[in-house]
Amino acid sequence: MSSFSKLEISKEIYSLKSIKDTVYWLSSQYIIIIDSNKEYYIILCENSDENFKTKFLRSLNDYSLRDLISEKTKDIKNLVITKAFYPDLLEFKPIGNFDDPIDMEINEAK
Repeated sequence: MSSFSKLEISKEIYSLKSIKDTVYWLSSQYIIIIDSNKEYYIILCENSDENFKTKFLRSLNDYSLRDLISEKTKDIKNLVITKAFYPDLLEFKPIGNFDDPIDMEINEAK
């Protein structure tokens, strides 16, 4: 049986991007509307079931964590991409030689 659900999500804790990602992810199962007031994003679901709130909050937490990780690692990601596609653009100082433990075991066995 379908029903109507309303969730109020704090603007201080969750980003609109995370909410939109969650809505998109669940859009094949639910009809979801996003509204807002000064403090909250208001999530309205017209055809919710008993699992809607759980699914929505789990997905929201997942996307929120993904956004946080993406934000924290963006500089490293940009360096890796730059080094991969433009190797002459960045020069890194060598930090030393590292021995391969597998190679060392093979040489010791000989």
